[in-house]
Amino acid sequence: MAILTGNVKSARVVEGQYKTGKRQGEEWEFLALEVIDAVTGFIWSCQLASEDGSYPTVAKVDLVGHKVRCKIASQSAGSRVLPDGREVMQIRSQVRKLEDMGEVAATE
Repeated sequence: MAILTGNVKSARVVEGQYKTGKRQGEEWEFLALEVIDAVTGFIWSCQLASEDGSYPTVAKVDLVGHKVRCKIASQSAGSRVLPDGREVMQIRSQVRKLEDMGEVAATE
């Protein structure tokens, strides 16, 4: 696992229900974040599952403009349709143990 430290560009809770498979009808929830890597400036699309121990604390806070640290547990890639209709590939990083390090200082 790698550690990601960066500033939160956007964050929102996403909810839904499984439509097929063994878990059909069950609900799911996760926190979707865009984190700007403090070292490279790269924007990471991250997902924190509601089952993670840190979820109850960080899902209640507006993390935009905060510095966070988390562990990258896994990654996947898939196509995504943008609002303008274009289809692009997106890498999604599943993260664990998200830690809110407070608001980003003006000097960072």
